[in-house]
Amino acid sequence: MLLAAVILLICWFLPLVKEQERQQKALQGLKQQVQLERTKYNKESKKLNLLRNDPAYTELLARDKLDLMKPGETIFRMEPKPENRQ
Repeated sequence: MLLAAVILLICWFLPLVKEQERQQKALQGLKQQVQLERTKYNKESKKLNLLRNDPAYTELLARDKLDLMKPGETIFRMEPKPENRQ
C-alpha cells in the first residue's frame, strides 16, 4: 500500500517538476535576451548622446560616410573578416 502511494505521488509530482524545469530554462533565456537588449540600448543611447552633444563625433561620422579627409590626414580602413558559411 505504501509503495503504491509513493508511486502515485511520484506520478503526480513528476510532471510538475518537469514543467518547473522547462519554465526555468525559458526564464533563463528571457533573462539573456533582456541583457542583450539592455546592452544594445546602452550602446545606441551613447551614440545618440554623442550625435546630439559632440560636434567632433558628428564630423567624424560625416567624413567617414562621405570618404572625406582633412589635409595631411591619413585614413586606414579595416575590413571585417569574411564569415565562412557552409
